[in-house]
Formats: sequence, structure tokens, C-alpha cells
Amino acid sequence: MRKVNSYGDPRLYAIQEVASRLANSQQPLVPERVFVTGSTSGENSSAGSGSLGFLLQLLVAEKSSFQTSDDSQSAEL
Repeated sequence: MRKVNSYGDPRLYAIQEVASRLANSQQPLVPERVFVTGSTSGENSSAGSGSLGFLLQLLVAEKSSFQTSDDSQSAEL
């Protein structure tokens, strides 16, 4: 309580504690690498556009066991 009272406002003490723990954290606060694709201008500005986006969508579909078969069961769904 003396520490909290020394700051005058409990919120200031809480901010100091959070900042101290983040500064000594082993987990990185920002990523080491950033992967950006697609364009950011125009109406068609989705991040997954283009051939690289298509390949990433196929990779995600494959890893999630998404089946693209044309059998009768999928037609009923």
C-alpha cells in the first residue's frame, strides 16, 4: 500500500508494474519478421490477392484437411 500511495494514483503504479514486467519479459513484444503481400491501393486491395495469395489459400486448405472432391455427397451439402 505504501508503494501505491507513493505514486499518488493507483493507476500510475499499475502502469509502472506492467511496464516493468513487459521490459523483463522473455517473450518478444513485436514479431521478428513481417510477411506482407498484396496491394493496398484500389478497390481490390485484399491481402490475399494475386498468385501468392492463391498459393497461401491452397496451403491453408491442405493443412486444414479441406477436400475439394466432386462426389455426390458434397453435391448434397
